[in-house]
Amino acid sequence: MVTPTQSFREAVFPFLLEVDDTLTVVHRGPLMQRVCPEVACGANLLHCFEFRGIVADATSFSTLAALARRSTVMTSCGAIPTVFKGEWFLDPDDQHLCFLGWPWVMDASDFPRLGIALSDIPAHNPLGDLLLLLRSSKNTLADTRELAERLHRRSNELKQANHQLEHLAHFDPLTNLPNRVLLADRLQQAMGLCQRRGLSLAVVYLDLDGFKPINDRHGHAVGDHLLITLAQRLKDTLREGDTLSRIGGDEFVAVLVDLATPLECQPMLTRLLNATSAPVVVGDLTLSVSASIGVTYYPQDSGGADLLLRHADQAMYLAKQGGKNRFHVFDIALDAAVTTRHESLARIGQALARNEFVLHYQPKVHMRSGVVVGVEALIRWQHPELGLLPPANFLPIIEGHPIIASVGEWVIDAALTQVQAWNAQGLNLPVSVNVDASHLQQHDFVDRLSQQLAVHPDVKPAQLELELLESSALDDVERVIAIIGACRALGLRFSLDDFGTGYSSLTYLKRLPADTLKIDRSFVHDMLDDPDDLAIVQGIIGLAAAFRRTVVAEGVETVAHGARLLELGCVLAQGFGIARPMPAAAVADWVVHWQPDPAWRGQGVTTHSDPNRRDQTGTLAATDSP
Repeated sequence: MVTPTQSFREAVFPFLLEVDDTLTVVHRGPLMQRVCPEVACGANLLHCFEFRGIVADATSFSTLAALARRSTVMTSCGAIPTVFKGEWFLDPDDQHLCFLGWPWVMDASDFPRLGIALSDIPAHNPLGDLLLLLRSSKNTLADTRELAERLHRRSNELKQANHQLEHLAHFDPLTNLPNRVLLADRLQQAMGLCQRRGLSLAVVYLDLDGFKPINDRHGHAVGDHLLITLAQRLKDTLREGDTLSRIGGDEFVAVLVDLATPLECQPMLTRLLNATSAPVVVGDLTLSVSASIGVTYYPQDSGGADLLLRHADQAMYLAKQGGKNRFHVFDIALDAAVTTRHESLARIGQALARNEFVLHYQPKVHMRSGVVVGVEALIRWQHPELGLLPPANFLPIIEGHPIIASVGEWVIDAALTQVQAWNAQGLNLPVSVNVDASHLQQHDFVDRLSQQLAVHPDVKPAQLELELLESSALDDVERVIAIIGACRALGLRFSLDDFGTGYSSLTYLKRLPADTLKIDRSFVHDMLDDPDDLAIVQGIIGLAAAFRRTVVAEGVETVAHGARLLELGCVLAQGFGIARPMPAAAVADWVVHWQPDPAWRGQGVTTHSDPNRRDQTGTLAATDSP
């Protein structure tokens, strides 16, 4: 016997009719055995659902038929749920209400689950000639009137329930303000009006300062009363046509429309702050809170509705960080810059993973003897679309970001790999690399550096020099001194880059265990014309001699620059006047063919002797004879 399921009972007039367990199935056709074997093996009349209280005349039937026509009924044939779709009609012989339906499947993909081949399905009937017949068992006039009354009552109840559900779906139950769903709809409509009228609107994100302690201390009832009072105050502050929404907790959003200019809404923002900060009396308590407000303007901020809310939220947090009880306007230009930096950081991370960075090398020479004493490794980005990019295009982006340490490690490893290759060729060229202060001061910097040196056993530690900006070395002198000391213990050398720009004191210069001072290119570039720059260069050379440091001049662009430096006692230099940075493959040939300018060979030292000279193999010599 086929037993009706609860799904069937709920599908057929769930609020009107009580159903007992009788069912009539009329069946025939070749698919019966496959679809419903338990029905196929029985008689035509198996069971019948009897509906109590069904209509007795065609007039009353029309009301019910309007609800039920083209109904869908679910039952169960054996273990297979089946949906029957069909017509309700009035039996002309005895005025009983009947339903005649046929099995119906939503999607043809369900057929294989029922064991039915698509070729077996007639076009007019997805499951063959299986029919379901339901008929009522009573037709009294009293039952009809009772049914009509129940229909009317239930219809009113449904209308009221639907109205309540509609309200709950769009309004906050505590403050009766629009909720997030209705806010999104109104904001979208307001944005459309702005475009048509050529006006602006403001999205105002308001968060209460100090609400949580009040709620925790005095309880939710007091907190709810405070929220209701403030919600009404804020609503009264706005103009007709503006929208105030509570989107959760102690957060509100206002949409201020029809603004000729963004500045027009600032008095309203002040009124919102004042309305929030005014005391609220709850019983014997006098409560005070304030508000942090973030605001963004459309169409100046041209994002969608969700993006406008996020931007106003971000501005609100800046107002809170700025001291609370204030408003902050979202900075579109700053956000664009932050977004661009975020995208650039992601792309630089990809470049590092894809090995798109390369090192170029700029020689450092002894201008009088012509010896190439080393090279400085300078990073470049071999961008697949933009070509070779200089460091100024990407290093400022990663400054202060953790990825700079990863880039720094890559530079050190690539430089060591190149030194090892040159050593194999018989070319002894020490390499200096720039190290960012944040990278240097990482807790495991020395350990990581030791591991990198161990991977390149053919490279002597003295062939690697680390360059640190003078200004960054001054940020945490004690820590920098300790790290430099640990690196020197490994055999590495250190230099202070761009010396003269960091305002070092003589005490710092004495304590910092740097081997070399590199004169900043800006002083060298202008020393031929600017007496002050010349004095700075001369002073740095004198300090280097006094503290027994090697001095290297950067930015030597002309023969005259080199000649003047030689006169001052600086013999080591680098710059475009000597060589531009070049790929590693070009270095060996350049070293073989480079010769210093004849004017430099005959230049004598007039001020200071060179305390640290490199011999013809590129190693440091103790003295330098003129």
